[in-house]
Amino acid sequence: LQRQCSPHSSLEASAMLGPSSSLSLMAARQLTQHANAYMDATWAPHGIALGLALSRQLSPCWTGKVAYSISPGGDGLSVSADRNGKKTNTKIELKVGLQSSLSLDLTRQLGQDNYLRGAARLGTHAASVEAGGGTRLSANSTASFSVVLGIQGI
Repeated sequence: LQRQCSPHSSLEASAMLGPSSSLSLMAARQLTQHANAYMDATWAPHGIALGLALSRQLSPCWTGKVAYSISPGGDGLSVSADRNGKKTNTKIELKVGLQSSLSLDLTRQLGQDNYLRGAARLGTHAASVEAGGGTRLSANSTASFSVVLGIQGI
């Protein structure tokens, strides 16, 4: 359920039922032409999580984001940068908290219907490398594959 409260703000509510039931509420606000703020709260049987985020368009291709979260699993701060190019998308993220990590994701478009994807993650408890790709089969269907190689307990 989403509601546009004004030209610059919106509210979104969602619910999930089942073994991992939860209720979520998110508020978004456009602060300036190039900056947005977000706040979300999620209730689940294991506890309540709160999050605050600020994103800013750094250039025509780059967007930066700073986020802080408080949850039963631990508090954390993340800083990320996204680049959306004509054929290549890049995301770099640094998370600091109970479980810290550094990650890099790359996606390269190979024509109109095909793409390749790669990722690398180094964290306080694990490290992994991922490679994959996908193709659009029809307007409503996509087939993709990925291979992940990683180690835990580092």
